[in-house]
Amino acid sequence: NISSQAQQSIFSYGSVLYADGAHTRISPSIEWYPGTPFSAVAEYAQEKQDIAVAAGGPVRSFSNSAWRVTTGYVLTGEAATKNGVTPQNPFKPADGKWGAFELVFRASGLDLDSDLFKSVANGGAGLNRNNNVESATAYGVGLNWYLNRNFRFLVNLEHTDFDGGKTPTAQVGARDDETAFISRVHLSF
Repeated sequence: NISSQAQQSIFSYGSVLYADGAHTRISPSIEWYPGTPFSAVAEYAQEKQDIAVAAGGPVRSFSNSAWRVTTGYVLTGEAATKNGVTPQNPFKPADGKWGAFELVFRASGLDLDSDLFKSVANGGAGLNRNNNVESATAYGVGLNWYLNRNFRFLVNLEHTDFDGGKTPTAQVGARDDETAFISRVHLSF
């Protein structure tokens, strides 16, 4: 199963299809932390999976791909690192210290093999196009608040457009997309 950022199921192989054979995944990525407030991360993933498409039937290969690009800038001037940001002025409001703030932007995409939706007789996997998306493209913005080196609070607003099918919560006749506001708390020790 594949879920959206808001944990909505957007794709499922179902209970009939199963992996049977080779699985190849190539996933190059690059991360850039130049010792300044700026950071950038990019990743691409391409996978090919052999799938049994019918009981006792043929095994076919399907290829899916995904990508993401994230950039960030620490508004309070600290260096961005792979492990986050260590505030120069950890949170202590009585002394006028509020920690560090980082603004982040993200774009991502998912493309599923269109043959997954062809009938088994026509060389596909026979998945239902009506309740599985074929692709998704998302754009988002977020604010990370580092109170100290062990505690941060994150808020994100992300919009995702789905193509090629409908998600389970899509309204009849309405555009099938999602806008999600997500917050998280990270504690590391």
